[in-house]
Amino acid sequence: MQILASNASPSVKFGDAFRTDNTENIVITNLEDGIDGKEYEIVLWDRNTSISASDSIFLLNGDLNGYGNSIRFKCQSGKFFELSKTSATTSNIQINYNQASSMDIGWYTFIDVVGKGNLTNKISILNSKNHNTIITIFIRSIDGVFTFGGFDPAQFIFPKDIPNSIEFGNGLMTQWAFLPAVNKYVLITERMINFV
Repeated sequence: MQILASNASPSVKFGDAFRTDNTENIVITNLEDGIDGKEYEIVLWDRNTSISASDSIFLLNGDLNGYGNSIRFKCQSGKFFELSKTSATTSNIQINYNQASSMDIGWYTFIDVVGKGNLTNKISILNSKNHNTIITIFIRSIDGVFTFGGFDPAQFIFPKDIPNSIEFGNGLMTQWAFLPAVNKYVLITERMINFV
């Protein structure tokens, strides 16, 4: 597997399987040096790369973002047509609410956020455009009543009456879908769950 050049129009001349390795945000909108009839696979191996539709890249269902996700193209007449996409394996991570204002969730789709006491910071996700999938955020107390600051409205769309206080043994289960048109997560569902 070759490392794809760090620019918006990298060459696929010397291979058919590539991975990204970008330390800054890169949006790939063109691929250079493709051979007609040949298939190419690109794996996003960082959290800074996305592949967007353009005059030479034709995608079936929106941009590709997110660490571990991949896409397969077929080149025809200098244009690249999506054949398939794959998503990284669903997995979970536990984060202390103290760090919830700058969560780097990587490829995780279930985020278990734990806390206690009274914290006012708001939940926020780093590079949210790179996580355009449905995610679940489970907020729970690890001791007594936990009052928390909620979700950052700059990144999340949610009703004003969403709970912000939880007793030990209960948790707030929320599911979110990323909506690229507004560059925010939209609440799909929320409910209180007894887990003890």
